[in-house]
Amino acid sequence: MQVSEGSDTFEFRSPHGMKAAHSRLRTFAGIAVRHLQHFNHPGRAWHDLSGPQDTLTVVLAEIGGRCEARTNLHRPAALERQRPNHISFVPAEMRVWGYTDNMESVRELRLSFDRKSLGDWFGTDLDPGKAGNPELMFHDKRGFMTRERSSARDSLLPNVTHLTRVQDCTEKDSRSPS
Repeated sequence: MQVSEGSDTFEFRSPHGMKAAHSRLRTFAGIAVRHLQHFNHPGRAWHDLSGPQDTLTVVLAEIGGRCEARTNLHRPAALERQRPNHISFVPAEMRVWGYTDNMESVRELRLSFDRKSLGDWFGTDLDPGKAGNPELMFHDKRGFMTRERSSARDSLLPNVTHLTRVQDCTEKDSRSPS
């Protein structure tokens, strides 16, 4: 199954039970950041999460059920890992399945990157020995906003929009005749 946005095309590998998807791609410092939402038919659905580069998936929303990452399609993830908003690291070309049963939709971020480039940036802080091993369904509390931080962010957004509008009006007024 392929998803296209302009000149960008994303292909789900080995999909089963998926009916539609949306995708948006942005690239920053050589890291492809893709926002995906995929919709499933009733029943079991899965696809291969791997790609030509190392991939980090961050589940943002699970609608109508739970999804999980599996190295074996027929073996569920450990119960202690089955929590919302999990993160998985999938090495390049290593088959790892994104799996769900009777789930309506999943929204996620996928970050794809070249391992060597990350090594150049992080040097000895990056353990190359771990880079070839998948790390599935882990959690990092630092990666998610608390309710207080989210409220603060939301209260700031209208101010930023307002400032932008004021600047636009000022520029427009300065060009108009007096």
